Formats: sequence, structure tokens, C-alpha cells
Amino acid sequence: MARHIETLIGGQSELFSELAELDARWKPMAQQLAAQVIRARAVTCPSNASAPNFQSVDVETVDVVRPRSVAVEHVALAAWRQIGLEDKLAPLGFSGPQRAAAIGNVIGRMVAPGSELATHQWLQQRSALGKLIDVDFADLDLMALYLITDRLLAHKPAFWSTSGMARRTDGAVEIERGTLDGTVVKP
Repeated sequence: MARHIETLIGGQSELFSELAELDARWKPMAQQLAAQVIRARAVTCPSNASAPNFQSVDVETVDVVRPRSVAVEHVALAAWRQIGLEDKLAPLGFSGPQRAAAIGNVIGRMVAPGSELATHQWLQQRSALGKLIDVDFADLDLMALYLITDRLLAHKPAFWSTSGMARRTDGAVEIERGTLDGTVVKP
């Protein structure tokens, strides 16, 4: 595994195929560890806004390690914050990690609708939402996600009554809930 991590960090491919093969259950851990090492070695250079710094990159030689989507997550997070839901969680007793799990759960369901298991996998494997809110969803336990779903549902009336979601029209946001018989109900 150490040799595989070294090749990921160095951006080199293995010379011998038997060395390149790593048991599938260890590859995600090796990629995560390599990403942590690369992040720890990263140096932030101050940029000079008056002088652009252009570099040439051969796109045929670029290897992507742990690619993530970020655009839809960014838009969903902005909407979450715009309607004030982020500020509603702490007064309801959600801790920092619970707030992160709640944000991940709701935005995950907005972006990639599915079960808690599908949302958990999406957060850990395909989304960069954790980077946007400075949380590593690789550490998020599936049971914690189930519990957060239950907790969010228990506080559903508080979100509707205190967030102003139903009445807010200054940004063209007016949410209505439909019922099975087709009538529309304002929450």
C-alpha cells in the first residue's frame, strides 16, 4: 500500500503490473492518504493580481485522483444559506458535526436524490461539498446520517415556522406544499 501511495503522490505509474495491483478494498484508503499528504505538502503562494501567471499543462498527462463535483453543491449551499437554514440548526441543538451532516444530507438529497446510503456514498465519493463547508465526509458514519435524518424530520415544523420559507418573496422564493388531492397548502 505504501508503494501505491508513493506512486499516487509522485504521479508515476508502476513499472510492473503486479506492483500496480492493490486489493480493491485498500485503494480508497490509499487515495485518501495520498490526498492528505498532497494537501499537507501544498504551499500557498501569494498572488500578484496585477501580473497574471499563465502555465502550460499537457492535459494528456494529467491524472485525476478522487475527482469531485462542486458546481451544483455550491449553488445548493448558497440557496441553503440564502433562506437562512444554516442559522436555524444551532438553536435547535445541533452540534457542529451534526450541522455538517444535516447540510450534507439535505444538499445531497437536492443534488443526487436517493436513500441515506446513496447520499452517504455520494458525500464520500463524488461530492466536494465537504470542501465548501470545511468538513471531511470520509469520517461520516452512515448511522449518524440516519440519525440526522430523523432529527431533521422531528424539527420540520420549526424549520417551516421560523425560516420564513413559505412567505419569503423578495428573492422570488415562495414554497408551497401540494397534497394528494391536488390542493395547495401554504406551510
